[in-house]
Amino acid sequence: MKIDNYNEAKNFLESRNQYGIKPGLERMEQMILASSYDSKCKIIHVTGTNGKGSTTAYIEAGLLTSKNNIGTFTSPSLTGLTGHFKLNNQEMLEEEFVFYLNKLLPIIKKIDSVNNHPSEFEIITMIAILYFEERADIAIIETGMGGLLDTTNVIKPIISVITSISIDHEAFLGKTLREITKHKAGIIKEGIPVVLGKVEDESLQIVRQTAKNCHSELFQFGKEFILKKLNDTYQFIQIKEAITQSFKLKNKGVYQSLNASLALQVFLFLKDYGISLKLETCTQAIEDLIISNRFEIINECPRVIIDGAHNLASMHAFLETVKLDKRLEKQLIISAFKDKPLKEMIELAKNEFENITVTTFNHKRAYSVKELNALDISHELEPNWFKLIDQIKEEANNKLTYYVVGSVYFTSIFKQAIIDKQ
Repeated sequence: MKIDNYNEAKNFLESRNQYGIKPGLERMEQMILASSYDSKCKIIHVTGTNGKGSTTAYIEAGLLTSKNNIGTFTSPSLTGLTGHFKLNNQEMLEEEFVFYLNKLLPIIKKIDSVNNHPSEFEIITMIAILYFEERADIAIIETGMGGLLDTTNVIKPIISVITSISIDHEAFLGKTLREITKHKAGIIKEGIPVVLGKVEDESLQIVRQTAKNCHSELFQFGKEFILKKLNDTYQFIQIKEAITQSFKLKNKGVYQSLNASLALQVFLFLKDYGISLKLETCTQAIEDLIISNRFEIINECPRVIIDGAHNLASMHAFLETVKLDKRLEKQLIISAFKDKPLKEMIELAKNEFENITVTTFNHKRAYSVKELNALDISHELEPNWFKLIDQIKEEANNKLTYYVVGSVYFTSIFKQAIIDKQ
C-alpha cells in the first residue's frame, strides 16, 4: 500500500479513529525500534498544564537566532495535520507529510497485523520524530497531554522542561494534583537536566524526588533562577552563575514573564552543553515575539483581547493581568470544550467584568446550547457567536475592553472573524 497525496493521508489517519485510544507506549516503542531513529537530533522536551505553548515559542524564537536547523512539534494544530510540525518556523509541506507517512506505513501495517493498531496521534508523533531526525539539529517537542504515558515520551531529550502543574484532563491524568504531577514528572529521564516552573509544594516534592531518583539536575524557578519586576521590565537572575538578563515582552500576560524565564534558563543550559548561542540575542528574539492567543490585542476600538485561558489555573493567571487594565468597562466572552470546568471558570471571573456572555462554537468537543443551559449559568447566553462580532464592530467606545477566552480553537476563529470584518 502507498499513499499518493495529502487527501489520502488525511483519510487514512481519520480512519484510525475507529481503533480508539489505547493507553501505554508499547506501539510507540515498536515504531521507534523499527525506524531509523538514533537520537541524532538534540531534543528539548516540554510539558506543563499551562504555559508549555508559550515556553516552546520563546525557546524556538531564541534558537532561531543560531545557525542550527530548528524543529518544533506542537499540539493541537489549528491548521490541519501539517500544522503540528515546523522547521525553521516554516510549516511542514503536504508532500513532506505524505513522504514520512509512507515511510511509516510498513511498520504501521506490521503492528496492525497483531491487532494493536497505532492511533492517529501516535502516528503523527512518529512522523515528527522521523522528520526532525533527518532535517533538524535541535527540536522542541511538546507533550500532547501529561507526560509519563504521552506519545512523545519515547524520545531521548538533552533537557526536559515542566512549565506548570495544576488540575486538568482529569479523565486521563487523575483527579488529584499528586496523580497529575506523577504524569508530568514522568518525562524526567536518567541523568537528563530538568527546568521547572512555579508549582505547588505538593508537586515540587514529587518532581524533586523524581529528579533525585533519576540523578537529574533540577533548575527550579524561585531557587536556581528568579524573576524581578522593575516597572515594565523583568529581570531574569540565574543565582549560581550570577547572570542577570533584563527583558520586556509584547504579550502583556503576567504569566508570560515566567514562561520567558524558563526559556532563558534553557538557553543557559544549551550554552553550557556546547550549542553556540548568545543570551542577549536570544533575549531580543523573545522581546520581538508576539504569541498568538496569549493576551493578544486583536482590535483597538473597542479593544478586543483574546487569551487561551481554558482551565482554572490559566483563568487565575489571566485574571491577574485583567486586574491591571484601568479601563472603566470590561466585558467577557467565554466558550470552552465540555471537559473544562466552565461554570467554575465563570465564577472566578464574575467580579472582574461588567458583563459576561457565554457562547458555543461548531466543534464536537464544545459545550452545546443544551449543555450550557444545564449548567444553570446566571449570565447572558448567546448561541451564535457571530452576532457578538457584529456587536463589537458597531461599538466605538475606547474605554471598553472585550476579553475573549476559553478554547484556543474558539479564540482563533474569533480572531479570524474580527480580521475578516475589517
